[in-house]
Amino acid sequence: MALFTDNLVLFLAGLIGGIMNALAGGGSAVTFGALVFSGMPPIIANATNTFAATVGYISGAFGYRKYIYEARAALVWQVPLVFLGGLIGGWLLLQTEANVFEAAVAKWPEVVQCATITGREDYVLRIITSDMHAFDLFLREKLLALGIVSDCESHIVTRG
Repeated sequence: MALFTDNLVLFLAGLIGGIMNALAGGGSAVTFGALVFSGMPPIIANATNTFAATVGYISGAFGYRKYIYEARAALVWQVPLVFLGGLIGGWLLLQTEANVFEAAVAKWPEVVQCATITGREDYVLRIITSDMHAFDLFLREKLLALGIVSDCESHIVTRG
């Protein structure tokens, strides 16, 4: 994309994502997707998206300060755990090579499509195998054997 178009798309995505977050949440689905669409590597886009949302988190905490004060007894032990979890998650994110999964998937003939998505999952794969036994072998001996896939959900088409 041209520089102007990139900036316009990112500006509009930030505006829409900010409005969504202010009303009900879920704005990261728009902003993260726009960052990746503009050519930013997914790991950098994830970190950028999280950092950009920090202002919203801080202003939200300020707006809810009365309720936060009322819940301070629970927050005494919850905040340090959340902070530690964020540090560990950030460290793990930086340890992950962006292309490890994509490079492995590109070599497998069973994979006919691989897309980066937003939400709970990071990727969606469309694979074709000859039968359920071949699918089970692909799942156990290739996908899960990578050691970087922590969760897998399958939807099987029985008739095309």
